[in-house]
Amino acid sequence: MDEKISVWHDRAAMVAWLALVLAGAPPSPMPVADRTEDPSVTATTSPTDDAAEPVVIVGVAPTLGLVEDDVRAVLSSHLAGTGLALEVTTLTIDDARAPEAWARAVDVPGLRAAFWLTPEGTDAVRLQLWLPGDAGAWGRALPSGDDGDALLESIGVMVRSMATSIDPTVRPAAPPPPAVVAPQPPTPQATAAPRRRARIDASLGYVGGNVARSIPWHSGVGLRVHAILPRGATPMLGIAWAPPVAGPDDPPTTLTRVAVDLGLAATLRRDARVQPILGGAAVVEAVGWRVRDVTEGRGWAARFGLAAVAGLDVSVSRRVGLLLLGRADAWVANATLVLETPSGRDTLLRPHAVAGLVWAGLRVRLHGSFFHPNRARPRHPGR
Repeated sequence: MDEKISVWHDRAAMVAWLALVLAGAPPSPMPVADRTEDPSVTATTSPTDDAAEPVVIVGVAPTLGLVEDDVRAVLSSHLAGTGLALEVTTLTIDDARAPEAWARAVDVPGLRAAFWLTPEGTDAVRLQLWLPGDAGAWGRALPSGDDGDALLESIGVMVRSMATSIDPTVRPAAPPPPAVVAPQPPTPQATAAPRRRARIDASLGYVGGNVARSIPWHSGVGLRVHAILPRGATPMLGIAWAPPVAGPDDPPTTLTRVAVDLGLAATLRRDARVQPILGGAAVVEAVGWRVRDVTEGRGWAARFGLAAVAGLDVSVSRRVGLLLLGRADAWVANATLVLETPSGRDTLLRPHAVAGLVWAGLRVRLHGSFFHPNRARPRHPGR
């Protein structure tokens, strides 16, 4: 509208000047204001720079067992409509150990924020937020629970809440020069500690130990159940069976053993991958014997003992691990096999008063699913 009006004024001035010339009057100069362009018109034609699309990147530790496609699907549904682009990547083992260094090294145009997910203990997942140029990170512990869908939904809600609360117009200032002050003790980070819950572990494996001088080693299979309470107290129950083994040769003798132990132990360092176990147990063992070429040459006997137990629980994944136990049995009421002959009594088998036993097997945590505990399908794939 301004350009048309300006052109009309120029034509009117030209007509008036020609009329004055024809009438014999001296021409007057053209007003300067009519020849000046409106500066506001030229100011609006300056080019503008295209801003990069804001991006949120999320790194997932491989030890969590989360599937990258499932995480991407759930987070995409939660970030829909926010104008934020999403990138999801699986961290390497080295990056998972130093995730803040990984976040600082991310080179993505328009990066708004970097998140990473790492395990915290055995019952929680830690979500960390890092802003480009900032020297710190903010974190939150999310209970993992038994429902993989609920965990992914919790992650999606927290990522959307944190990402949309960031002010895009604020840029972190350059850090000030370090001041020479006395060192202060670090302030503990205010994060909600995951609530410890009781768990039940079942183990199946090899069991073996020494019995007597004529039977230096007798091995078999065993089943154990441990209930680890929130404070680390661990009631234990185990049963073991050792098949017939040859004993003394004169006369030929075989021995079979079935043992049951009931005890109480303490599981230490519950948040670590390797957890020591210390405790004690009472052992009841049934000993079956068979002597060839002897009348009434078979039978069963029982013995009772007290045991000291020590071992390690080594976690391989969230649900599976290895259980290694060593036990020293002191037999309070022992059983000795004696052969009665017309000439007197002959001792065929005298078990050790103190014997050793080892147990090694595969441990499975009995709650929730077994394989891929966090491999869950997104609940809202089309949102």
